[in-house]
Parts: sequence; structure tokens; C-alpha cells
Amino acid sequence: MNPGRVKRPSPKLGKVGGRWLRAGIWVGSVALLTVLSPLPKSHEFSDLKPGMVSDREILAPFTFFVRKSKEELKGDREKARLAVPPLLRYHRDVGGKELKRLEDFWKLAARARRDSATFLSLRDYPLQEETLRELVRTSRRPRTWRRFVRACTEVLKDFYGRGFLEDKSKVPPCSTGKVMIAYEGGEREVPLEDIWDLKGLRERLLSQLRARLLSEDLALLGYEVLTAFLSPNLSLDEVETRRRREEAAGKVGIYKRLIPKGYRIIGKHELVTEEHIEILRSLAQEKMKRSMERGAWPRARTMASWAVLNSAFYFLVMGHLLLFRRNIFGRNGNILLLSILFLIPAGTASYLRTMPELFFLLLPLPLSSMLATVLFDVGVGFVMTVSGALLSGQFLGNLGMTVLSVSAGTAAVASVRQVRHRKQFYGALGVLPSVYVIGVPVLSSVHLLEMGPLGKAMTLGALSGISFPVLTIGLLPIFETLFGITTNITLVELSDLNHPLLRELAVRAPGTYNHTIIVSILAEAAAEAVGANSLLARVGAYYHDIGKMRKPEYFIENQMGTSNPHDRLSPTMSALILAAHVKDGLELAREHGLPKAVQNFIPQHHGTSIMEYFYDKARKQMGDVSEASFRYPGPIPQNKEAAIVMLSDSVESAVRSLKERTPARVRGMIREVMRKKLEDGQLDGSDLTLRDLRRIEESFLPVLMGVFHPRVAYPERREVAGVRAGNGGTEG
Repeated sequence: MNPGRVKRPSPKLGKVGGRWLRAGIWVGSVALLTVLSPLPKSHEFSDLKPGMVSDREILAPFTFFVRKSKEELKGDREKARLAVPPLLRYHRDVGGKELKRLEDFWKLAARARRDSATFLSLRDYPLQEETLRELVRTSRRPRTWRRFVRACTEVLKDFYGRGFLEDKSKVPPCSTGKVMIAYEGGEREVPLEDIWDLKGLRERLLSQLRARLLSEDLALLGYEVLTAFLSPNLSLDEVETRRRREEAAGKVGIYKRLIPKGYRIIGKHELVTEEHIEILRSLAQEKMKRSMERGAWPRARTMASWAVLNSAFYFLVMGHLLLFRRNIFGRNGNILLLSILFLIPAGTASYLRTMPELFFLLLPLPLSSMLATVLFDVGVGFVMTVSGALLSGQFLGNLGMTVLSVSAGTAAVASVRQVRHRKQFYGALGVLPSVYVIGVPVLSSVHLLEMGPLGKAMTLGALSGISFPVLTIGLLPIFETLFGITTNITLVELSDLNHPLLRELAVRAPGTYNHTIIVSILAEAAAEAVGANSLLARVGAYYHDIGKMRKPEYFIENQMGTSNPHDRLSPTMSALILAAHVKDGLELAREHGLPKAVQNFIPQHHGTSIMEYFYDKARKQMGDVSEASFRYPGPIPQNKEAAIVMLSDSVESAVRSLKERTPARVRGMIREVMRKKLEDGQLDGSDLTLRDLRRIEESFLPVLMGVFHPRVAYPERREVAGVRAGNGGTEG
């Protein structure tokens, strides 16, 4: 048996069930979808159409109610809303404050006739100078003044006792023409025409003063004064009004008439009308409902039908993973996450189907599409979109929503297909609302959507289009943490060379840091050449050797001309120290919270390969030794990216050891390293093909020749006095 194939990792969730757990997720998801599925629609009597002549007589087999059509129910609910009078609240304290202000004003005006300084205080009130002077002159006539003050105060008190609004036109209409006024002790219903507002109040104010004051001049003066003390003490309670109206709309019955048993619905040779169709549709639905309640078989048959349909849509996603994304399919955590993303729009559709069609625009399919795309890839996101839209459309019974969901989901997937920074979600914030704003009127024009006022539907669609990217940004870190998935956004954050681990590596093990940078360049180029995740390969390369920080002096790239401590150690001890950097690296990665996808590069970049130098040294010193003692603990690379980092690491070290780095010798070394890894079984778990290896070889060569390029040998610089003098005292 090949030693390189001994240690392979078990799946993350294999310990808790493996395939059985995966099957449980599948069965549970399909079962939940089936529970959420709506009752089937009966097609009995569907052969009868308005305008046809009935070929049979139909009698009511039992008593049942005729359901209202959507339009009738909508109209009745609107009537119920309009029948509820708007609620106005009476604020007693407003009148009290204004009357107290008026009383203080009278006192000031009375003092102003004797004290000129007090007259200046009157200017704080919003009255003209001439009005104030006329007021002071009037106060010098005691009898007239008392009559004037009493009349003005009584008029204002009457107005506040009655109550008035700021603007009556803002009160929502009511079919009864009335409003409800809420006082501290209860409520009173009054006609809206009896309610005054500021505009109407000013018209009545002058007539009231004229009736109480004999002088036209005094009435006009009182009018000028009292307009400064008018503050509405009635206000519209929009929230409570809306609540009461919605409550009334909710109480509207869904049935419009009762059909008794034996009633002749339609006779033979009778012309079929819309009324007949409504009654027959209600009869068919009632028959379906009773058959479901009466026997287990009809219900089981319906549930089985939905289970088959739900399975078809659900396994469209799972089949895509099995055929084209085996790396995703092999992990049960991914299956569970995708099942959740699939259930989110389906469950929402199940809830929305009982609501007005306008609310269908809240279907969160684009949310699931974006999450699937960012957490996995574009292909998974698109399949999720198509499958989820078809199923949600079935739940809602609305072809228009299927079309709109596919359009919005596809746009969502396209807008986040290459997201590496959170600010790139701004594109989705612009694209998605546009899809809804354009899609709703287009689909409404061909009668695939019936959502009422277009402006309201387009506004709700635009708000949904804005909210889905925002929710995606918020949910991404949660799903990443719960399911151990590393997105490109997280990888970009980890690629910052100012990360604490990388800065510490540069200080404590500068040779390893330099080696890491070169390996990352090689890995990124190779990953791009074979279509792997180049960002993951580069970030994995950055952190693959962080364990060397614990004992940097035991690795040759950090010795920098000093003595090699391995010269004083046995080969077995040296092998243990080298292998320990894998364990140390994993500990550091966990301490700093590196995601699992990045941690995997630390043990897998060596796989179970042998430490050839110390193994050969041990054989020379001790003869027959166990090869397993000189192998890294593994596991071998489990994806293309880890295998590429393994090859990059080995090739960089091997080429650095060459004394002559001509293209031919470098290419030969690359091939030799790849051959050894291939024969040792180190690439068996990575899915790399021979064609991929040739492409990796071609990508390595220019990078290595650029890094290890030869330099011109400059002659030794000598200071020659005559030359310096000849150059005008400067160095040439």
C-alpha cells in the first residue's frame, strides 16, 4: 500500500451520520415543503364556460356557501373601510393654554395705557403695531374695554369648547360623512360638515364678534387679536383610524350567498352565465374540501402529488451539486444550508398566498439567490433561482410571479457573481429595484399580474429590491459562521498583508515570509490557469507556514548564514520538529479565528509526503528505519487549491536550491516535483487532471524565471584619485 494514501480526512459531518444524515436532510426538506403546499384546485365543471349551453342539469348535493370573487371581496372590504369614521382626538389642554395666554395679554394691554415699557412687551405677540396702539386706546375707555374683553374671551372659549382642526381637507373620506371625536370621557360621532378648521373658523370669528359687539371697529379689532390665539385642538389619529378600518375590512365575510341542498343550480339546455360559474366553482371547491376531510386516501394522494412535485424542484438543485459541484455536495453542512435557502422563499410563498396579490412582491427569492451565489457560486445561485421561482409560482398559483421571480433572481445572481468587497453590493441595490419597477407594469400590461394601483406596486417592488441586498449583507456573516463557509469577501479581508499573523511572520521568520509571498504568487497564477479559486489559493498560501514562527531557526530559509541546529540533532528529532510546525500552525490559526477553509492549507500543503533529506540521513546512520516516522501527518490535499499550494511550496523550495536556473533546468525541476507528488499519491484527493498539471507547469515557469532571474555581474568599484579628479570630483 502506498504510504502517501494512508491518511485521508473524513467528512466534517461524517461522524454524525454521513449519508444517512444527508438523506434525513433531503426527506425533512421535502416533507416540510409538502406540509407548506396549498390544497389542490378542483377542475370539476371546468368544461362549462359563460355563453355555452349546459348539457346537463346540476343540483346542489348539500348546503354550501358561494364565495365572493377577488374583485367582490376587495370591493366589499374597501366599503367596510370607508364606512368607519375617521377618529379625531380632542386636546383640552390646548384651549386652556391659549385662553391663559389671552388673559395675560389683556392684563398687559390694560397696563400699557399707563406704562410705556409694558407696551414694548406687547410686541412679543404676533400683532401689527397699529393693532396694539388701537388696543391701548380702547383700554382707556373702561366700559367699552370690559365689554370688548368679555366678548372676545367668550368667543374664543366657545371655539375651543367646540374644537377645530387645522385643515379639514386632510381628513380621509367616510361613506357616512361622519367623524368620531375622542374626548377624555368617551367618543362622540358628529357629521364632518359640523367640524370647523382654521379657514372656516376665521370666517365665523368675525360674524360672532359682530353679534356681540355693536361697533364694527371693535369687531375688526377683536378679529385681529383673536387670530393670534387660534391653535387647533382637534387632531386626526391616523394610526387608530387605519387600525379600525383594517379591523372592519377583516370582518367582511368571504361568502355572499347560501345555496341550500337540492337547489337547481343550472338546468339542461340552459345558457351558462357568470353567476352559474361562480356557484359551480364554489361547489367544486367545497367538494374537494369535504373529500379531503372525509377520507385519508384523498389527502394522502394529494400530499403524495405535492411531494413528487416538490422533490422534482428540490432535487434539481441537489442534482446540479451531484453532477457539477461534487466538492459542495460532499459536505452535509452545505446540503443543510442550501435546503434552508430553498425553504425560505417556499415558506414565504405559502404564507403570502392567502394575502392580496400586491404582497407577493415580498417573496424573498432574490435573497436566497444572492446568498447561494456569494456562499457557493454562480451556477448554484442560478439553479436555486429557477427551481425556487417555479415552486414559489406553483404555491402562489401565479405565472406572473414566476416570471418576475426568475428575472429578479437572475439579476440578483448576476449583480453579485464576483463580489469580493461589501461595497460591490451597491450594484445589486441599483439593479434589483429597477427589475421590479420595470417588470411589474410590463407583466401587468399582459395581465399576468393584477396588483391594483401600479404606483403602489412599483413602490413596494422597489423597496423589496433594496431590502434584499441589505439583508444579504447582514445574513452573510451569520451563515459563514454557522456553516463554516468562507466567502470571497472574507478571503479579501484575510489577504491584507497587515493582518497580525502575517506581520508577526514577517518579523519573526522573515525568510519564511519571503517564501510565503513567492508561493502565493505561484499558487494564484496556477489556480487561474486551471479555473480554480485563485483568491483562496493565494490566501491559503499566505498562511500555510505560519507554524514556523514558533521555531523559525530550525528552518533553513530563516538561518541566514548561522549554524544549522539540525546538525546537532538526530534525524528523527529533526523530523519531529519539522512536522510540529503543522500542529503549531493550526493552533495559531484557531487562536486568530482563521476560517476552516484557510486552516486546511496548513496540514494539506505537505499532505503525507516524506521528509526526504532526514529520511535518507536516518537510513545512512541507522540502516533500516520506518518511513512512516518521516512523513507529515496529513491529510493529503482535498481540493485543487490545496494541491496547487503544495506544488507551489515544493517547487519554490526545489528551484531555489538550483545553482543554475536556466528555463530548461527550472522546467525539469518542476516536472520532477510534480512526478514525485503524483506517484506518492499526494494529488489523489484534489481532482487535478494531467491537463491541469501541464497548465500549472506552464504557469509556474514565467513566475519562477521572473523571481530567480539572473543579474549582471557589476565590476568592483574602486576609488581612483585620477578618475575622481577627471570627473570633476564626483563618482561616475
